[in-house]
Order: sequence, then structure tokens, then C-alpha cells
Amino acid sequence: MRVYVDGEPVDVPEEATVRDALEAAGVSVPEDVTIAVFKGEQKVERETDRLRIMLETGDEELSLTVAVEDERMSEVCEELPGASVSWTTRDEVGLGPVDVSDLEFHTRRGVEVPPYTAILILPTNDPSEAYFLITKRRMAVEYICTDIHGRVTAGRELVDELRGGERVTHVEPVVERATERVVSRVTLDDGLEAGDRIITRVEIELEKNAPVSAEHLLNTLEMEEGRLRIKFRTDTFTSIEPRPFYDLPEENVDMRERGVVTVRNRGVDEGVVYVYRRDRTPVESHNVVGRVRRGMELLDVVAEGDRVLVETDPPRVNFVGLTVDEARELAEEFDVELEVNGDGDVVVDQEPRETLNVLKERKVRVEVVPEDEVIEIELYEDDAPRSVEYFRRVTKMLDRPVGRLKVHFAYADLGMIVFEGNEKLGKKLPPENNPKDRVEAGVLGVTNQAKPHAGLIGVRLEDSEEYGPTGETFEGTNVIGRVVEGLGRLREMDQSDMGRTVYVREVRGER
Repeated sequence: MRVYVDGEPVDVPEEATVRDALEAAGVSVPEDVTIAVFKGEQKVERETDRLRIMLETGDEELSLTVAVEDERMSEVCEELPGASVSWTTRDEVGLGPVDVSDLEFHTRRGVEVPPYTAILILPTNDPSEAYFLITKRRMAVEYICTDIHGRVTAGRELVDELRGGERVTHVEPVVERATERVVSRVTLDDGLEAGDRIITRVEIELEKNAPVSAEHLLNTLEMEEGRLRIKFRTDTFTSIEPRPFYDLPEENVDMRERGVVTVRNRGVDEGVVYVYRRDRTPVESHNVVGRVRRGMELLDVVAEGDRVLVETDPPRVNFVGLTVDEARELAEEFDVELEVNGDGDVVVDQEPRETLNVLKERKVRVEVVPEDEVIEIELYEDDAPRSVEYFRRVTKMLDRPVGRLKVHFAYADLGMIVFEGNEKLGKKLPPENNPKDRVEAGVLGVTNQAKPHAGLIGVRLEDSEEYGPTGETFEGTNVIGRVVEGLGRLREMDQSDMGRTVYVREVRGER
């Protein structure tokens, strides 16, 4: 029988499993990622987030449709049958009263509200005497119940025709008739039927007008070995657990249609990646970085904590951390002119930094240093996540495998070398992954907020049962990693090296 793997046809026996089909297609996937199978389409009826409010006026029946943006607004609308239009002005229409004694809410005064917004107001501060208000123009509203609102999406012209006394007869959900794609999660050992379409990954085409945000997405993928972990899922979007990133610019603000990928550029969720499942209007806090070209159905069935394979077009073009020979091969692969500055073997910086800008300019300038000037380190991100994030931020390694440290002081006779940190950020570092009995030579650590010199970064040059890499006692020390290669080079440094730049390159592997 014939099935399809990521769009490609594959012939397999009748009793074949998902695993058999993947092997026949030459496709391998990690055991911990989610896979789906698309079975076809079916006609369905489903409720939407909109409610139809029916009003009676004489022999005529009027209909208004409100898109509900909060569950409590649905509960308010359920109380409307029997209520009447109590007043109309050139600015607003009020229906009620309605009893909302069972709802939790807060009230504010003088809140600016757009036209044709449905809100709840509490003019007497008595929840049994609340009113459902529809605005006709932008206006400041008094005694508004915050976070209980909706939008009039149909029947706006009728709002202006209401004169008072019209009665709400009933409220009903708006039902959509749609064609629904039948998709289900599967395991590698599940059986298949003829025509099944196996989806193993999501393919994203990057937008050329969001190079910085796209690089953040590419870095997140690279650090997670091509997999993204689902953080949150709603009917509107699926969000991805991000790598930390700061100071994202506003770029390529556009419509958030189904399949659009965005990165939040501000706020507490800065850096979070979103894939939209339903259309939404543009918002300045979201940069559109790409569009799902294949595999959107997989994101319709994932759950929080799932991992999905993701590929991008184009893939990341990052030279930092490569040898000069590797950099030349990469430049040739993508038809990019390579300009090498400096004497050495290891690329420690590149300009432009962003993949999309490199491909746009078809030229990249890289800075190289001798390999023996680059210290290789392993970071313990799982054991000390906040401290490792701090280290990457200080060294500018949030999106690159190579960073820079400046020597603060080097005393071989004291058994440590200390590098400059960021005192302001360091004061926010809580104790985590403190040493227990001893600190071995090569251990990398930072001073936490328990000590005056919070934020200093250090490497232990010899074992100690008393002091950490920055010379602090164990309660003031957060262990963040170890030196894998180059400890001898650090031992050669002394006070004449104060202020010198030391390059560090992260290697990932088993401890």
C-alpha cells in the first residue's frame, strides 16, 4: 500500500507500522519527538468564540454578534435574555440590568475603550445592577469591569438604530460549518492505512524582513538540536519555550494568519516564539519571522511539553566557532564571499551576524584568533540555569558558541583567575548549584547575590575545599561549568594580563 512521509510517497506492506514507513523513506526521527498522521478531511459543525444576541422590537427581530474575548463575558451574555435596552446616546447603548454577583472582577474609572466594544459596567457598585454596554465611538468609560469584554463583529449598523425598550429574547453561540482535517498523534509502533500521510516535522520559511528575530529562532533550534519544546497551546496559537534573548527590535509587524510564526519583542515573554492557529490582527509586540510551509497539522495536535522537529528555509549560516577551513566550506556552500581578518584558526566573530543579512549581502567578514587562545568550556545549564544565562549574557554567547571575558585579576599562587562580570545583573543571581565539599581545578563559577562582589566570574586553577572559582566561600559560589581545554593557558596568566580578552568556546557533551 502507498503512504506518504513528509509529502513523499512510500510503498509499504499492508501491516506496516509508522516505523516501517520511516525506514522505507530513509527518514529518522529522535524517540522523544511527536509524530502525527493525517487521515483526510471531514465536514464538521463547531461552536466559535462568537455569540449571537437576538433583540425583539415590535414585530421585528434584530441580531447582534459579539466576539467574546473572555470567558466571563460569555457568562455575562448568558444573563442577558429578558434584559432591555435601558438607554441610548450618540456614544453608547446600555442593556440591563444583569446580575453578575457570581463573577470575580475589578472596576476602574476613565478607561479608554474603542468603538463597538462590548463591556460590563457597574454604575452603582452593586453587582446585581450591572449593565452590558456597547460603545459607538472611542470613549472613556467609568466604572468598567476590567478584563470582561468583547467586540461587535456583525450588526454594527443596528446598534445606531436602537432607541430604547428593545428586549433580548435569547443568546446563542454562532456555529461554523467547516471542513476539518483529521489528524492524530501516533507512535512509531502504530499501524497505518493506505493513503495515510505521516508528518514528522514542521518546515518554516523565514521572512527576509525580520533578520534579528529569525536569528533568535535559528539559534533556539541550533541549541535544541533541531527540536522545539511546546510551552503553551490554545485555540489561537502554540507557543515555544524560548532561549533567553534581550533587546529584540520591532521588525516586520504584520497580520498573524494561520501558520505565521512570530517572536515577541518586549515584555516578560520577550523571545517567546508563537505559531498561530487562527488569524489575528497585527500587534507591535510581535515580529513576524516566518510561515509554516509544511507540517502545520502537527502543531494542531501537540500538547504542552511535547517536542517537535523543525527545519527552516534557509538554515542557519553561522561561522562563529568554526575553523577557517570549515568557514570557507560553509561560505562556498551558500555562495558567500568570505573575508578573513586576523591571524589564527578559529572564527570568534562575524559581520553581519544574522543569517538573512549574510545571504542578502552575499558577503561575510570574520575575525579569527589562534586556536590556543580559545578556552573550551562546558556549561551546566540544567544545574544552574539562571547563572548560565547570566554568563552567556555577559560574554555575548546568548546566540553564539564563542564569547569574550576580560581578565579582572590573575593570581596563580591563589589558585584562581577572575574575570569581569556585570554587577547590576549579578546582584539578581540567587544561590544555585553551590559546591558541597570541594571545588576541583577547572571549575567555572560566578559569585551570587549573597556576596558583595556579585557577578564576578572565575576559574579554579587548583583544587580547594574552602573557596570557589572567584575566591568566595561555597555559599557565595554558583558552579556553572568547567574548562574542557585550555586550563594550562589560564595558569600561565598573571597580573600583567589584567584587562586582556580571553575567548571561550562552548562545547556540548557528557560530563
